[in-house]
Amino acid sequence: MRIVKVCKLVMLSVVVFAMQLSLSLFAAASVYTQQQTGDQSPSLQQVLSLVQQGAFYEGMDSLRQLGDAGDSNAYFHLAQIHRLGIHGEKSPEVAAMYYRLASEMGHVEASAKLANLLFFSENATIAAEKEAISLWQKLALNDDVEALYILGTLYWNGDGGLVADPVRGYGLIWRASEQGYADAIASEVIMATDLSFDARNRSRSYADNLIQEAFVEAPLEIELIFDTIVTAAGGGEQLEHTENKWQIQVGFAQNQDRLNDYTKNIQSDIGSYLNDLTVGFEETDNGLYLVTFGQLASLDQAVTRCVYLKKKGYDCGAIAIKNPDR
Repeated sequence: MRIVKVCKLVMLSVVVFAMQLSLSLFAAASVYTQQQTGDQSPSLQQVLSLVQQGAFYEGMDSLRQLGDAGDSNAYFHLAQIHRLGIHGEKSPEVAAMYYRLASEMGHVEASAKLANLLFFSENATIAAEKEAISLWQKLALNDDVEALYILGTLYWNGDGGLVADPVRGYGLIWRASEQGYADAIASEVIMATDLSFDARNRSRSYADNLIQEAFVEAPLEIELIFDTIVTAAGGGEQLEHTENKWQIQVGFAQNQDRLNDYTKNIQSDIGSYLNDLTVGFEETDNGLYLVTFGQLASLDQAVTRCVYLKKKGYDCGAIAIKNPDR
């Protein structure tokens, strides 16, 4: 009885396979006949059915024809096929090409997929990162919450070749959080604690007027972040900073006998980020010492360093050098 059942199952599988094969061949023949006789081109759904039934090459050829005729969805599906390796090996390069073609035709999801593919690739180039950021900026201007969140994170941290711009970064995260994007909601709470009341208000004003203010290279109101960093570092002196040279104070005040080891630990942890700066020490009013790194030509440069160091868990203050070497 068991053998009979197995045979029946085998026969049934053969029949099902034959039916699927017949359907696939019929669909392929139908598309081929339409193309050869000049009948109306197959619909996107018909072509996708070919791919689903295993007629990959016929389906992809038809998708290319539909894309060339102006169907952005056809290019998008071609990109998906090559990115996922549905027809064979994965090909991120070919996928990027088809995503780009669909994106240029206004396909929103293709733009998002292309940006992710370019930026998060293990071998991402500077040019690829710039293209991805440009795509996210266009999406963000149309209130794409994922683009708002990703860009907000990049601006906040100064990643992807962007100058650290916490006011803009927080504003983008806040806008995404207001639309219910879960990751942005969690990040907004953390970021808000690092900003002053005035900085948060400016960020939200920027987010509310995103289309008008858009994206420029210069950070938004960097002096608001400077005020926050000075407050966090315990300083209260507000100096004119148009002609000053700058340095940053890193970490907690230390006893003199611990300074060398403490400085080595900072340099080891941060890596090359401080290698271009000269190490120094400044004595505090209570006889302890702070580690300093300088000189920096502008307040923007000092604040950018401090923002990065604060994200790494170090206290950091940007201060003007009163008597810089000229």
